[in-house]
Amino acid sequence: VPVTSAQFRVGSDDGGSVQIGATNFEYWGERGCSYTNSSQMTFTAGQTLALDAWFYENGGSECFILQWNIGAGFVNVPASAFSS
Repeated sequence: VPVTSAQFRVGSDDGGSVQIGATNFEYWGERGCSYTNSSQMTFTAGQTLALDAWFYENGGSECFILQWNIGAGFVNVPASAFSS
């Protein structure tokens, strides 16, 4: 994470759950593609955090999107933010 404070959100159809470090945010039910926000999170800039993400789909359309707001509104988290 390149900043010291950020908010995340997960877009899912139907259920989606994301845990970043010790913070979990989720919606686990049937719906169209919609977002669920995390609380505002603080950390050390450049800190590596564990990520655990799950989703399920129950017919129809599907989506699973992880976004962050690091100061300029919500955008998709870029692939360059991930490591293994």
